[in-house]
Amino acid sequence: MVLCAIIIFGSAAINNGIRARADVEVTDVLNYAVDKKEDSFLDEEKIYITEVEEGNEVEDNVDNSEASDADVSEEMIYEDNEEIENEDMEVELDNQLYNIDIDIMDRINNYLGEDKYSTSFIYYNLETEERLAFNEDLYMNAASIYKVGLSLVAYNMVECGEITLEDLVYYSPWQYQGGTGILQYDLSFGALPLGTLIEYTIKYSDNIAATMVYSYIGGWNNFKWRLFEILGIDYGDYDNVTSARVELEVLKYIYENRNNSNYKTLIDYLKNTDFHDRLDKYLPQNIVAHKIGSDEGYTHDVGIVFTEEPYIIIMMTDNVYNGPDKIADISKAMYLYNKENTKKIVNEVEYLQY
Repeated sequence: MVLCAIIIFGSAAINNGIRARADVEVTDVLNYAVDKKEDSFLDEEKIYITEVEEGNEVEDNVDNSEASDADVSEEMIYEDNEEIENEDMEVELDNQLYNIDIDIMDRINNYLGEDKYSTSFIYYNLETEERLAFNEDLYMNAASIYKVGLSLVAYNMVECGEITLEDLVYYSPWQYQGGTGILQYDLSFGALPLGTLIEYTIKYSDNIAATMVYSYIGGWNNFKWRLFEILGIDYGDYDNVTSARVELEVLKYIYENRNNSNYKTLIDYLKNTDFHDRLDKYLPQNIVAHKIGSDEGYTHDVGIVFTEEPYIIIMMTDNVYNGPDKIADISKAMYLYNKENTKKIVNEVEYLQY
């Protein structure tokens, strides 16, 4: 509650400055609109406004229900963590990236070659705290991965009692953005509950929904300031740029609060996005909670993989050829690395017990 009070007080000061000029929100959009050129990975996206049932209007798809306040057991997070049966996940012995006899970082370095200098990478085991990384402080255009932090801030404000998920957020024409999302194809909705806008922001990477969310919580600068306060980050860049180290803190916060019903809902949204060409391309999709980002040569994916020993993986690339494929291949290698290390630990424990 002390953190909430500090954030609310600081936010009020920022909002007073924001409201001092009427055109600030339009300026925010012009300065910070992202992902206008984000790749569309489903040809059918233009008909997603009727996705749940063919012929239904978007209003029929709105889910106004809040996540249950009941305690969420850890087992619920892992219940879908099933063994992989897809033949695509079998180790390719002729591919050095998957050769367990070679150090994992050497494999990744050899695989990326010169592309390593335009790539940020972090692997962080949430059980053992093992951390592998390179270029983690290399700042890049965040593209749509900012939407994870945005959702975190919105849920934090709900926890602090400042807003509710049922609050109706009204659409204004200046909030229109193309690129990814479903709202752009039928603007007759007028207003949607905040909870629904957060869902669309993550699941569909909806740019209009995201703009409506950060406008409602006080504007872009207020969103970024609050995020830094929540995470305790000494970082004052308010542009849409980020680093792998910053995104690690965002994902760690979500994981550490996974038994809170709101963050459990956020994890569920991250597991059920429309985009599957990167971190979860070769992995069971139901154990990968992730968010992609793409914008003019920048190709990212950040997420939590819920294996026996859950881990965070972050890959951000700047004009790397076949960026999505490289992210997918390295994600597969890290998944196999994680499983192999977990198996070794189990075998060692069993040996000692014997």
